[in-house]
Amino acid sequence: MAKGNDGNYLQHCVEVEAAVRLAQADRCGRLHVALTHGMGPFEKLEETNVQQNLLYDALDEASGEPKCTEREIVKAYRASWNSQACRPDIENLLHELKAGKHYPNTAELLRAVIGANRLSGGITEVNQIKYENLKKKWPDPKVNVAHSSWRKELEAGGVLHCPDSLNAPWLFSMDPMRYSEGGRQDDDRLHRSDFSLLDNGLSPYFSSGQPGIACLFVYGMGRQNEDPQSQFWAFMDDLAQRMDAVTGSYWVLHNGGNRNLAGLLFSDQELAWGFAPPRIKPGRGRKRTA
Repeated sequence: MAKGNDGNYLQHCVEVEAAVRLAQADRCGRLHVALTHGMGPFEKLEETNVQQNLLYDALDEASGEPKCTEREIVKAYRASWNSQACRPDIENLLHELKAGKHYPNTAELLRAVIGANRLSGGITEVNQIKYENLKKKWPDPKVNVAHSSWRKELEAGGVLHCPDSLNAPWLFSMDPMRYSEGGRQDDDRLHRSDFSLLDNGLSPYFSSGQPGIACLFVYGMGRQNEDPQSQFWAFMDDLAQRMDAVTGSYWVLHNGGNRNLAGLLFSDQELAWGFAPPRIKPGRGRKRTA
């Protein structure tokens, strides 16, 4: 997912805001996570085709002095860099960021805002090298890392499956490259044919009695009102109906007028109330019809 565009900001801003809100619902500040696309702990941004400068504005802020009103994602970026033993000198940090280095994955951002000792759950990653790096960063078995597809690990016994006696708030997050109505089930996309798998995998989380949020992100999904976007939102609505969940919809621009989309499923209305990740457009961006 690390492509250097504002899809990074969309995903990580939403995840961090959700994680902070969920941890506040627990007396001990705990959070159980299920992350389907692990990535390496820190990676280089491959491209810099930013549409609105959301990503680099946040990185600029994180390289400066802390402010009392700054966004949670800015705090998370700064804390994740501070945790690196080889963190560059402050005067070189912004230069390194502009070169695309030291960009943290979701797990590192959650470590920064929640704390490794308060996290549990699972992470999947299919790339061998990235998996090995993740294992080194997460040696505690409370957070299990699997060299496997999320489709396999969401099943009973997998690292993404909901524990039988879940006793903490939960965050489920997945970021396939695109949504498609058809295609293979062993690729990096989310398909309509994955519906039953997600239905079975998410149902125990929503039935656990614990507050939780499921986040689904897809990238570069067509132009406004084209089929790919409407198909993804229909997929989210169908999942919400099965989970009896409250939906949230967000987006930012991508190349050529396309959009990066975020669909959220909240376990209850109170959790969803007022959830507004900063500098991200709420809703589905549909044109009004007469």
